[in-house]
Amino acid sequence: MNRPARIAVHLTILGLIADLAYILAHAAVFFLLDGMWLESAAYLAVGSSTIAWISTTGASRTRALLSEDSHTSTDQGE
Repeated sequence: MNRPARIAVHLTILGLIADLAYILAHAAVFFLLDGMWLESAAYLAVGSSTIAWISTTGASRTRALLSEDSHTSTDQGE
């Protein structure tokens, strides 16, 4: 795996971890401090769909980088 692909994978994983921490912190604030059950559940639902979208987008971009890397290494080997 080339360097840009590794960087993309690490950034995607770090982004997902940061998003999850952010979403859980806000849901906890809504639920624990204000007792807002519905807002907390809605925030978690929207956050989960956002994380799913980010992971899907990141995975497709990483696959594209890996595919590009395999074509490049094949071209260089010839």
